[in-house]
Amino acid sequence: MGMALHPDFEGHPYVYVMYSMYSYSEDGRQQARIQRLKHLGTHATLDEVVLDGLSALRYHIGGRIAFGPDGMLYIGTGDVERPPVSQDLQSLDGKILRLRPDGQIPKTTPSPTRLSSPMATVWFRGSPGIPKRVCSSTPSTGLPAPKWKRKARHRDEINQIVAGRNYGWPKVVGAPGLEEFQDPIVIWKNKSVPPGGMTFYQGDLFVVTLTSQALIRIRFGRDYEVRRIERWFALTSR
Repeated sequence: MGMALHPDFEGHPYVYVMYSMYSYSEDGRQQARIQRLKHLGTHATLDEVVLDGLSALRYHIGGRIAFGPDGMLYIGTGDVERPPVSQDLQSLDGKILRLRPDGQIPKTTPSPTRLSSPMATVWFRGSPGIPKRVCSSTPSTGLPAPKWKRKARHRDEINQIVAGRNYGWPKVVGAPGLEEFQDPIVIWKNKSVPPGGMTFYQGDLFVVTLTSQALIRIRFGRDYEVRRIERWFALTSR
């Protein structure tokens, strides 16, 4: 579901991938793992398992991985169609995880559990895109700061990730403006616009969507104030 290169690829030629499968689980349960491959020029070999035993399912698995500007590996996991796990601090599902390139937990990770944990933020339905400055979440996953609802569905969001914050799913979606929750910077309140991937280009955030099959450009002012949302290449049948 995700792939990333080591931030010092020339000195450490490693490729990181996240995938899911049934066969390696002894009880036949589908699981996901982060695997490190060593690039040898013309091919790659299996190197280390960075993180194992993550939950997997056909839907809402998350799976995007990316290295941040701090050199740490960020991993987006989903709620695997079990929304309450996103609020469970004993589960790595529905979270943003932060690890060192060797799979160890950084001492600087401000875990919401206040324990030794790779959790950097919590409470997502899924995280289908993690560019280096903004992360997407699908909390059931435009207009900034619409009315909010409890336990609503199909409210796709773009969130700026802040370490240790609660993004609400499944307790709330939208922008409740409550201290205990981090509000999204964009949410689509009427239609399902699930992000499938995203990247920054010349200061704008480009988001490709799934069900609505469109390319979205979000233009920002200072501090990620949304100035304009443009919908590109949308299929007329949608």
